[in-house]
Amino acid sequence: MILRRVIAHFRKQEWTAIALDFLIVVAGILLAFQITEWSEERAERKRSQEYLSRIRADLMADMTELQRHRELWGQVAEEGYAAIEYAETGDRDDATEWEVLRSFLHASQAWQFTFIDATYSELRSAGELGLIPDADLRSALADYYVLVAARRGGSGPYHLLPDYREWVRGRMRSDVLRYYWQACFEQAAGVQILVECPPPEGATDLEKLLEELAADQAIIDALRYWIDTMSQAVELAGFDLGRAQLLIDRMDAKVDLVNNFETRLISTREKLFHAQIAAGFSFEDTTPPGRIIRLVRNDDALMAATKDYWSFTDAHRGLLADAAQRADALLAQVEKERN
Repeated sequence: MILRRVIAHFRKQEWTAIALDFLIVVAGILLAFQITEWSEERAERKRSQEYLSRIRADLMADMTELQRHRELWGQVAEEGYAAIEYAETGDRDDATEWEVLRSFLHASQAWQFTFIDATYSELRSAGELGLIPDADLRSALADYYVLVAARRGGSGPYHLLPDYREWVRGRMRSDVLRYYWQACFEQAAGVQILVECPPPEGATDLEKLLEELAADQAIIDALRYWIDTMSQAVELAGFDLGRAQLLIDRMDAKVDLVNNFETRLISTREKLFHAQIAAGFSFEDTTPPGRIIRLVRNDDALMAATKDYWSFTDAHRGLLADAAQRADALLAQVEKERN
């Protein structure tokens, strides 16, 4: 036992041997701490990758749903512009009375969109945003979820229910409105579809109904505002789709970087282990201190492998500390702007 050996050296006052024994004990403790620290860092990196994977899935879902919404919003805007043109000029071009009337109703559709932020909210509420060590990525995610989502929510273009929706349907005859829902609009599996349905059989006085709608200035003014909002939503959705794609690309690159780090770390550890075995190194406490010193001092391969491993892990810890400081500063700025 190392303790028994230290006592024996102490009794004989062999101070050099005592110093060497002390160094061996300290080295063993430091090695144990390093192994524990490395294991904890590995577990934290694994959690980080899991969260990034979940956020990536949320972003992919955002893109799928936002693209569907954008297509419908674009159709609603086109139908609304056709209705406005008739109200302002009285010109139906080649459209029938029913087609223009149908445009008034198609233009009343609204499909609200909400960003999926379950994973990011979980991280934020648990105070674990530090699991995303890349400060720039954390800032970009904060902007996407906190600032962008706030602008689009509530009364924003992604979430607004217009007055026009209520007013035009309130002015529509019940037989026409009932037919519209049966034949001109479909909703299933999270998709809304505007159908180019034929006119209802036996419907009369469609021209009179159309003229009444065009003459209602409040309805036309509300339609103009709503269609302008839908046009903005289409443009903003294109911007946000690009934003989500950039975040996905950055997270994919980050995952690749972490995987490369893991590969390099394992490689340096394996080289160190093989160099120790080749040099005859043993962690048994019965190994004479002088032999330990000679093994390390006289084996160039062992010295090189040790320096490579420690320089790599030290550089990694430095990068983590730097990223954490920059991330904390950026997040503090985001919180300040929100308040």
